[in-house]
Formats: sequence, C-alpha cells, structure tokens
Amino acid sequence: MLAELPATGPTDNAVCDVMAGFFRKGTSLRTAANVLAREGLWDEIQILGRVLFELRINVDYFLVMARDNVERATAAVIDAWLVGRIKEFETS
Repeated sequence: MLAELPATGPTDNAVCDVMAGFFRKGTSLRTAANVLAREGLWDEIQILGRVLFELRINVDYFLVMARDNVERATAAVIDAWLVGRIKEFETS
C-alpha cells in the first residue's frame, strides 16, 4: 500500500515519519506484551492485543486516506496525537 502513495515532494518525509511512529508504537507494545508474558499477566496482554489491533486499523486507515490526500492524512494523525497528549496532560 505504501508504494501506491503519490510522490508529492516534502510530504514524503511526513508519511515516513507517521509510519515510523506507528512502527515504534507497535514495537513498544510488542515488547511490553513480552514482559507481561514472562510475568504471566495474561489479562493485561489481552488489553495490549486490543491496542495493537486498533493500531493496525489506524495504519490501514491512514494509508487509505493518504492515497487521496497525503497532507490531510498526515494532519489527521498529528491532530489525533496532539489531542491524546493534551488529554494525558489534563489528567496528570
């Protein structure tokens, strides 16, 4: 799917940055699941499994959106990330 995205210049780096962010999050979640598995915390692993599934949906949706409008897709991911960070800040 990534190869199908139009080459549009400066936004190519933004797409790579977004995909790298998704990859980092997925890698962190998998590492956390391995730690929990060593401790036998299976219920917590199921929660991380749900988060990984949601991440996969987000990646697929981003790629579909990016085919039509790379800038809009990238902005949507960044906006969602910022909203999440603001919510974390407000609850702490």
